[in-house]
Amino acid sequence: MKRLIKAIASICLGFSQISYAANYSMPYGELKVSREDSALDKDKTKENAGWNFVIQPKDGYALNFEGPWMLKLYQPETKTLLHSLDTSALNQDKGLFFIDAAKAKTLGNTFDFELVAFLCTKDKSKCFREVYKGTEKG
Repeated sequence: MKRLIKAIASICLGFSQISYAANYSMPYGELKVSREDSALDKDKTKENAGWNFVIQPKDGYALNFEGPWMLKLYQPETKTLLHSLDTSALNQDKGLFFIDAAKAKTLGNTFDFELVAFLCTKDKSKCFREVYKGTEKG
């Protein structure tokens, strides 16, 4: 029933976003993982959507890109590394890693992730490495 309601909401919103999002909170930031439509996707199906991994700093903190950010995606049962992205693949304006539809298809129905991010106080007097881990279901 919950899935049906989310699907209807997605249709009502004009397919602006596939109806899925999860939040992972840490002391200095929050990770939002969401499934969104691909710009080239004409049929608007979940199977043709990519994944967004966005870090939002909490009040008083800012993203810092001097440290080595990393996103790793694993197969849950075997812990086989499926994809690995580093700071060069990061959209620094938005604190966003994007997994396109082609890569998303290789992840299967469920995958584990580990995202390493760096956040600092606004004046950069203290910086922190945060590691977000979780499991997502496609």
